[in-house]
Amino acid sequence: MEFQRIVSTIGPEFCSIIFDGTTDVAEAFCILARYLSKTDTHWEIKQDCIRLQFLEKSLAGQQIANVLVTNILDRAERKSGCVVAFAHDRASANEVAMETLSVVFPKAADIPCMSHTFDNVGKKLVCPILDEFMGLWVNLSNRSNAGRKLFYSHFKESMKRLSNVRWWSGFEQREQIFLNFSSLLPFVQECFGFGYAQASSNSMIDILRDDDKRFLLRLELAVCHDICYPLVVATHKLEGDGFLSPMAFATIETVRLHVASVRLLDQSALPDVHAIIRVQLGEATTPAAQRAVTAKWLYVKKIALPVIQYFETKFATSNGPLASAIAIFKACRIFDPKWVVTQLCDPTLVDALAIIPALGPNNNAATWPVKAAKMKAELGSYFVASQGISVDVDLVEFWRLQQKALPELTSAATLAMLIQPSSAGVERCFSLLEMFSSQQESMLEDMKEASVMLRYNNRQKT
Repeated sequence: MEFQRIVSTIGPEFCSIIFDGTTDVAEAFCILARYLSKTDTHWEIKQDCIRLQFLEKSLAGQQIANVLVTNILDRAERKSGCVVAFAHDRASANEVAMETLSVVFPKAADIPCMSHTFDNVGKKLVCPILDEFMGLWVNLSNRSNAGRKLFYSHFKESMKRLSNVRWWSGFEQREQIFLNFSSLLPFVQECFGFGYAQASSNSMIDILRDDDKRFLLRLELAVCHDICYPLVVATHKLEGDGFLSPMAFATIETVRLHVASVRLLDQSALPDVHAIIRVQLGEATTPAAQRAVTAKWLYVKKIALPVIQYFETKFATSNGPLASAIAIFKACRIFDPKWVVTQLCDPTLVDALAIIPALGPNNNAATWPVKAAKMKAELGSYFVASQGISVDVDLVEFWRLQQKALPELTSAATLAMLIQPSSAGVERCFSLLEMFSSQQESMLEDMKEASVMLRYNNRQKT
């Protein structure tokens, strides 16, 4: 049985848990276990599905906690102190579940999904013309196979479509429209002429032929591109299965700087918006032209403000809902030798690790000072070992090779390997449910669970 194989492989070692539910492709709840598989010559981070439960309706917060407790403590016979972290998206039911889980598993860090939150930031854009246009565009892309084929013949690329289990698929559609904007009208006109989603095509033609709406549509697409593209890049950086905690903080801070520049309407953050306004309205040498430019920038600010406010609220480092997780990722930078060489053996880097529940005084207040002192004593050797390190160094392999020279820091690094900034693995597991299509309703649930578990877990090994 796949579940028993995973439990046996993990053994008594630490692990973290990634969980979430879905209603998009099925009513289901998924649990992944993340652990470090070790031999004398090879270390590998594994992330395996240990439970895919099909439901009649979504689980409430306490029900989620009960399912996790049952599967971890009873079914897998794990001790509560072996769980290093819980990663999950910030759905309210998951937040309620964490209230119970934090008591049952006091050494586990609570890690809300950063990638999912970035995706939610992008959804806060208020673009009235673009939203109207995209509703029509989605109708064409979803309902007309002939329209999709015509798109390919025009643009030599497949038409992007919405996905229920993949973040930023809506952005990908907008990006495709933005990059092909100048050739959009002939394509839509041809769709109308052939009768492809004719009502939607006709409404899109009306927007593209109206000079004011056409300009605002292009402007809103540019705002979407300029604001969201760095968020998309950050999402993809944080949604892999590798050792990501050391670079998560830098990724978050890059987005923070970007959002701050957007608030200032800086050209570095909004280059396409600046270019479109400049081309449309010129250098604004007259009072009337200047008023027109000001009006357009006020419009841009109105679109962008909900994004800025949402990001600043969620990613506040002092009292925001992600503050504790961000502080953990800030502390985990110490495990990146490329970064640590710039810090000149700063002992406060070790002190910062106290925030990790499974490592710091929360784990054992009496032994933490001794453990911290030993890690500080290893900083000099760590600094030397980090000199000239390759930019694409395999961090897991680096720490395997340091386990004898830097035993305390290596032990701490193995815990950090289990703390993921994203719950994207669950979404990838859910995406496998799409393979069942019409068979899904008739298959036995345990057969579906076994099939998805095997496909997902074997995919991790390729």
